[in-house]
Amino acid sequence: MSYIELENVKVEFGQERTFISKRRKVAKVVALNDTSLKINEGEFVAIMGKSGCGKTTLLNVVGTLLKPQGGAFLLDGRNITDMNDCELAKLRNHEVGFIVQHFALVDDITVEKNVALPLTYRHIPKKEIDKKVAEILKRLSISDKSKRYPYELSGGQKQRVAIARALITEPKLLLADEPTGALDEETGNEIVDILKELNAKNRMTIIMATHDKEIALAANYIIHMKDGKIVS
Repeated sequence: MSYIELENVKVEFGQERTFISKRRKVAKVVALNDTSLKINEGEFVAIMGKSGCGKTTLLNVVGTLLKPQGGAFLLDGRNITDMNDCELAKLRNHEVGFIVQHFALVDDITVEKNVALPLTYRHIPKKEIDKKVAEILKRLSISDKSKRYPYELSGGQKQRVAIARALITEPKLLLADEPTGALDEETGNEIVDILKELNAKNRMTIIMATHDKEIALAANYIIHMKDGKIVS
């Protein structure tokens, strides 16, 4: 059994519009169209395609942030579509890490507090949290930024903080949505090197969405998407 299994998954978004005649239409957008995919544990997979092809939607489904309207989704043998919101939130907090293009850091708290956020929901003693935060910041070479605020950091430093926050819970699955999109080429390559190291040393399953072909080549293999479907 594969670690991630999607079979004929369908996701639609609808927008309700009111016209002068007071009739209402629902304009539906099919974000994922009968999408099937299998990924084994420990693989590093890149997803490529133009904007709007369904890359981010696919990541959100795999990350349990979005429930599909059709099809089946198994994560490590568990039927995700049968879980309630509380169960899904617990699964995400313990098993899934997220990295996004624009970092999603909280500007009015320090780097170390940003990184500690996922652990605060587990009611872990502060001393243990502080130790874990110090270790992960050292691993990512940003220990000297622990007392700084995100707005004081460069783009590359912000992304390292975002990676540290994603890794602090020791997830089995790491989802990266355009993790180098807001970075210059050199810094982007450094971030990809970090992801490759995590995959090689920790056997962490990584799925990365990207527009950049050179960045995608770092993965074990590349999935191409178009109009909500995997085409190759």
